[in-house]
Amino acid sequence: MSLVKKPYVVFAIVLVLAIGTGCSTFTPKTTAPDTKVKTHKFHGIEFVWIPAGTFEMGSPDGEPGRGADEGPAHAVTFDEGFWISRSEIRQKEYALVMNENPSADKREEMPVTNVSWLDAMAFCAKLSADSGAAYCLPTEAQWEYAARAGSAGTYHFGNDPILIDMYDWYAVNAPDKAVQYGEQKAPNRWGLYDVHGNLSEWCYDVYAEDAYEQCCASAPAAPAEGVARVVRGGSVKSKADECRLADRSHAAPEANSPTLGFRIVRDKLPTWPKYYRTAGAQK
Repeated sequence: MSLVKKPYVVFAIVLVLAIGTGCSTFTPKTTAPDTKVKTHKFHGIEFVWIPAGTFEMGSPDGEPGRGADEGPAHAVTFDEGFWISRSEIRQKEYALVMNENPSADKREEMPVTNVSWLDAMAFCAKLSADSGAAYCLPTEAQWEYAARAGSAGTYHFGNDPILIDMYDWYAVNAPDKAVQYGEQKAPNRWGLYDVHGNLSEWCYDVYAEDAYEQCCASAPAAPAEGVARVVRGGSVKSKADECRLADRSHAAPEANSPTLGFRIVRDKLPTWPKYYRTAGAQK
């Protein structure tokens, strides 16, 4: 399964970015909250706390590798912080909840692969039911905010792609371009690992190429069945420009890949209309 980088369909759907977001004029400044990393283990999964704040989502004109779907850059505010898993969900974590492991290379400490968006949402729903807490895939806004960790650059460490090697596995340094164990490279300032590489990651959102252009719409339209979901982050097969923080991909919700996984958020479900909560992750 190959991820679609530049879409050929533009849905007449606009997702209003979650959790108190709104559009404003793009200004080259990002708030950088306290960099002290706060961690906690919930149900055997390590999470990091992402503080409240404001960031600029998307990429500025002229950023190398920029796609048409990455603009206009716009301010997004999180009035409350949230917990997000510090790395991609491991095989042992997935198997403990789902009683199966779809990964071809079965090593329990490796990140789980070959999971569709539907599989990832089913994992969140069952973990929520089993634990009594609320878990979900991160929204696209949550994912980028957490991945940036206060950075306004192309990457969370700045703009030089040569430095990706210090933080992630991608096409240049991954042995045989194969998925690696997580948390082998350095994390970002907020304690998240592998946001630029190793596996690309599912997000909660329905994908729309022009989502950023229409993010101030008063209300989103209900999506059609089977529309693509957002995929974020590079993988072991990605070039440097595909590992950028603002890079957007998408795939059909039933699709899976050996280079596609996911991480999850705790407690805060996306604050969108109820029809977005039909995959079992509500409450």
